[in-house]
Amino acid sequence: MTDILLTNPSYSFTDLVKLKSKKKSKGFYVNYPPLGLGYLASSARKAGYSVVLVDGSAELLSENELVKKIKLLGPKIVGILVTTQTSPVVFSLIKKIKKQKNPPEIIVGGPHISAIPETIKWIGVKYGFIGEGERGLIKLLQYLFEKKGSLKNIEGLVRIDKGKVVVNPNYPITDLDSLPFPARDLLNNERYFSPVHGGRITSMLSSRGCPFHCAYCSRPAIGRQLRFRSPANIMQEIEEVINDFGVVYIEFVDDLFTFDKERIIKLCDLIIKKKLKINWGCQTRADQASYRLLKKMKKAGCEKVSFGLESGVEHIRYGINKRIPDKSFIRASAWCHKLGIETNIFVMFGHPNEKLSDMKQSIDFTKKLDPDYASFYITTVLPGSTLGENIKNKVWKDYLSGKGQLPIYRPAGISTRDLEEMHRRAFREFYIRPSYFLKRLLKIRSYHQLKNTVRSGLAVIYDFILK
Repeated sequence: MTDILLTNPSYSFTDLVKLKSKKKSKGFYVNYPPLGLGYLASSARKAGYSVVLVDGSAELLSENELVKKIKLLGPKIVGILVTTQTSPVVFSLIKKIKKQKNPPEIIVGGPHISAIPETIKWIGVKYGFIGEGERGLIKLLQYLFEKKGSLKNIEGLVRIDKGKVVVNPNYPITDLDSLPFPARDLLNNERYFSPVHGGRITSMLSSRGCPFHCAYCSRPAIGRQLRFRSPANIMQEIEEVINDFGVVYIEFVDDLFTFDKERIIKLCDLIIKKKLKINWGCQTRADQASYRLLKKMKKAGCEKVSFGLESGVEHIRYGINKRIPDKSFIRASAWCHKLGIETNIFVMFGHPNEKLSDMKQSIDFTKKLDPDYASFYITTVLPGSTLGENIKNKVWKDYLSGKGQLPIYRPAGISTRDLEEMHRRAFREFYIRPSYFLKRLLKIRSYHQLKNTVRSGLAVIYDFILK
C-alpha cells in the first residue's frame, strides 16, 4: 500500500485548454508538469515514504476516473493541490473519496489554501498547508505514521482544533539548493507538450518569490520573499532532464527569472561551456531585461521570453501597481526581435478605472509591440490579491460549493458582456491579420511546425473568437 498519493484534478478550464479531447490525445496548447507536487513527492520520497503522483489534469481524468484510480492504488494519505479555479472540483472530489470504505486521510495545499486557510473546514478535511509545504509535509507524515512530534510545531500546517481553524507559522525555504529535484519519474512525461516545440518538454524553477505587489496577483498570500537557486544546482537539473528524460525544451516558470541578471549570465555561461543541446524560455518584467543579458540568453538557447503587459495604457498599468513605462516594453520587445528571441505578451481586460477605449488601446499597443504570441484574459479576482481584499469569504465558499461564480473584475460602467466581447475582439484583431499570418509562415522550418501552427490557429479561432 502506498503511503501518499499526490494529485491535481482536472477542471472545466482544463477541458478548454486541452480542447475537450474525448480520446485524451494531446491538445494544441502548452502543458507543463505540476512542479509543486513534484517537489513534495521527491521530498517525501527522500524522507523514506512511498509516493505516487497522479497528474489528473495532464491525464485528463474525470472526477470519477480519479476517484477510481485512488481506490485502485489504495494510498493511506491523499494530498490534493487546490487553486482557486479548481476549488469546486476539489470540493466534489473530496466528497466522493470520503464515500469509499476506509477512505484515506486527505491533505490539501496550494495557493487557494494559502489565501483562505478556512477552506479546510468548508471542504471537510483535517489538514492543509499554507505556503511552501516540503518541510511541513514530512513532519506531518512523521506525526501520522510514526506519532513523532506535535501538530503545533509543523511549519505551515492548517488544522482544526476544537472546531476552529488554526494556522501554524510558516517561513520560506531559504536554501533552495537543499531541495531534491521534482520527481519527474513519477509522471507520464509523454503528456507534457507544446504546439510550438517538437519533442519532450518540461518546466523548471530557478527561484521562488517576487518582490513586487501587482494588484491582481495572489503571490503575497503564498510568500513574496525572493530566493534563488545557484547556477550550478540548476545546471544539475538541466543535465538530468536532458539525460534521463530526453527533454529538448525547458520553460522556466519563475515569477521573475531575470531579477538577478549576473546569476542568469553565470547560468548561461555554464550552458554554453558544456555545449548543452537545450532550448528554453522564461517570463520576466520588461524593466528587468537588458540587451547584454538577452544576447547571452539567446546564445545559451533561449527561444522565448514572456512579458506581462497587463494593460497597454500606462496610467492603467500604474494603477494596478505594475509600474513599468511603455518605453520599457517597446525597448525589450525590440531587443528580442533583433536577437531572434520570440516574445509572448500577457494582457488582461478589467482593471480599476479602465474604459472600453483603454481596452482598445491595449489591443493596439500589443500589435505595435509585434510579439510572436499574445495571451488575452479577463481579470479574475483572486483571494490574497489587492483586488480581492474586500471580497467576503461567503463569495469563495459559495463558489467552492457550486452556488456562485468565480468573481471577475468589472470596471464601473462596463458589463460582463463588454469584457467578453473585448476578449474575443483582442484575439480576432491580433491573430487574424495578413501580416501575422505571413510572419508565422516565414518562421516555419519543418512539417511539425506547419502542422502545429495550423492546429493551434484553428484552436484559437474556435475557442476564443467564434465562441
